[in-house]
Amino acid sequence: VLEDRVALIGSLRPLAEVQVMSKIAGRIEKITVDVGDPVRRGELIAQVEDREILQQIQQAEASISVARASIQQREAELANYTRQVRRYRDLHEQYLISRQDLDEVVTRQQTSEAQLELSKAQLRQSEANLAQDKINLENTRSYAPMDGLVGKRFLHPGALVSANTPIVNLVDLRTLRMIVNMVERDIVRVGRGA
Repeated sequence: VLEDRVALIGSLRPLAEVQVMSKIAGRIEKITVDVGDPVRRGELIAQVEDREILQQIQQAEASISVARASIQQREAELANYTRQVRRYRDLHEQYLISRQDLDEVVTRQQTSEAQLELSKAQLRQSEANLAQDKINLENTRSYAPMDGLVGKRFLHPGALVSANTPIVNLVDLRTLRMIVNMVERDIVRVGRGA
C-alpha cells in the first residue's frame, strides 16, 4: 500500500469569535470573568459605573412629577377661565361689560390653553429623557452575546472606557477551522479526512 502524505503546519481558529465592548463611556466598575472562564449567552461580563445615570433617572422622575403637577394647575386655571369667558359673554350680551373686558378674559383663556399645551409637552420631554436615561443605565452592563470561553481580557476594573472599547474576547471552541498555508502543487493532494 502506497500512501501520499503532505506535512503541513497550520493553526486552529474558532469559527465564532466576538469582542464584548462597552456601549457607554465611563469607569469599569467590575468585570465578572477572566481568561479561560466559560460564559453563557446573556451572562453579565462587565459593568460601567452607573451612579451618575441613576442620579439622572431620579432627576427625570422628579421632572415628570413637576410636569404632572403643572398640568393639573394649568387645567384648573383653564377651567376657571372657561367659566369666566361664559359669564363675560353673557354679561357682554346684556351690555353690562365692554368688549375690551370680554377680550381680556378670552385672551387669558387662550394663554391658559397654550400654557397647558406647554406643560404637556414638558411632560412628554421629561418622559423621553427618563426613557433615554433607562437605556443608558442598561448600556452600563455588557453581556455575553454567545456561549463560549473568554479568550482575552483587555481591561481591569477601574479602567476608563469609551463607547465601543473592547473588554473581553469570547471564542466558541465547539467548532474550529484550520488555517494552513501551502504551496500550489500540494493543493490537489489535500482533501478532507483524518
